[in-house]
Amino acid sequence: MRVAYIITSHKRPDLLIRLVDALGGAPIAIHIDRKSSIGPDVQARISTYDNVTLLPRHVCHWGLFGHVAGSLEGLKWFAGLSADYAVLLTGQCYPVKPLPVIEAAIGNLGGRSMIEIAAFPKAEWLHGDDGGYKRVDRFWVKWPRRVFPKAIKLWQRHLPYGLHPYGGSSYWCLSRQAVEYVLQYIADHPRIVAYCRSVFVPDEMFFQTILGNSPLRDQLVNKLMHYTDWSRGGANPAVLGITELPTALASDACFARKFEGSAVLDAIDAVIRQR
Repeated sequence: MRVAYIITSHKRPDLLIRLVDALGGAPIAIHIDRKSSIGPDVQARISTYDNVTLLPRHVCHWGLFGHVAGSLEGLKWFAGLSADYAVLLTGQCYPVKPLPVIEAAIGNLGGRSMIEIAAFPKAEWLHGDDGGYKRVDRFWVKWPRRVFPKAIKLWQRHLPYGLHPYGGSSYWCLSRQAVEYVLQYIADHPRIVAYCRSVFVPDEMFFQTILGNSPLRDQLVNKLMHYTDWSRGGANPAVLGITELPTALASDACFARKFEGSAVLDAIDAVIRQR
């Protein structure tokens, strides 16, 4: 059983390189936001790793399609490997379990995929998002000088091909069968990509919607591989520090996000070496 990793990154190249090292020589593909300040010198250093591939780059504005586009570049790369599972991470993720434990957990999926998934209306998105429907029934565009996309409701939009929308966390662990299904689906149904280029936070519904409407629906394990702290509210998860570390390490998650400093990663490594 072989696991490959797709990493999306836009800052903190020091943490990105440390994550690459922590993954222990596994096949890795990295998508760097095209507007990122990560420079050619860092990219050149990353490219010296025999197990790392740098993917074609897309502009990634928060809440828009760039993150999906980068992930799809990773799935195309994965399709050419002799690997069994693709795991999506960010450059600010880090393993909180030893790699053999992570690989065993993925192997125990037995060909299933692990992805948080719920049909709309999604209970957690009822407040403000109409269960998720506000994300997909209008056009969302990048407005000059706005950090967040702006909604324009020209008419009531509906997903193409009679798809029912599903949503969940952006980060997943997909089997080869699921990856191949997604790639074949978008090749046969190109309007789904065109539609999702103007929905809100498509990385939290694009893969869920395709797989949730697929013959593979019963092979999806509705669970997260990541420990993430959303308790403080807002559009982004809390930065994890030493104080939050015991909870992350005690969880059954394989990875945690997000991190901003190296000291907490040193503490994780120290705990993992003792296990």
